[in-house]
Amino acid sequence: MPNFPFDSLQDPHIVHHFALEIQGISVTFSECSGLDSSNEVIEHIENDALGHQQTTKMPGRIKWGDVTLKRGVTDNMDLWTWRKQVIDGQIDMARKDASILMMDAMDQQIARVNLKRCWPSAYKSSDVKSADNSVMIETIVLAHEFAERA
Repeated sequence: MPNFPFDSLQDPHIVHHFALEIQGISVTFSECSGLDSSNEVIEHIENDALGHQQTTKMPGRIKWGDVTLKRGVTDNMDLWTWRKQVIDGQIDMARKDASILMMDAMDQQIARVNLKRCWPSAYKSSDVKSADNSVMIETIVLAHEFAERA
């Protein structure tokens, strides 16, 4: 059995909040999901010389998950203005490189994921009720073409 020294163990980072940096825009968020990628699996099946079937699995097209960010609504209109570019058909202007920053409780960056050519594919505000005193939440969904942890 291998012997692992305890001094090589690392505690995982605790993420307190997230920030989105986009060419001149910086917005903080309380929730982030969809930082994922996967490959389609291509199965190549052939028979060997004795007629036995052999299956080889190979990576196919890579798929990037859409990133969903949520935060309390403020008077900042930067995200809506960015989304409106897509609504108005200005997709080339809307495509931007961006970064998702994971921040600790002391507001220090502990991790970063860079997104290439992302654009807001959806924007949603939470439902509101006059008898409810909960915080109104805005959600933005970002489509992108590549993600890299930096």
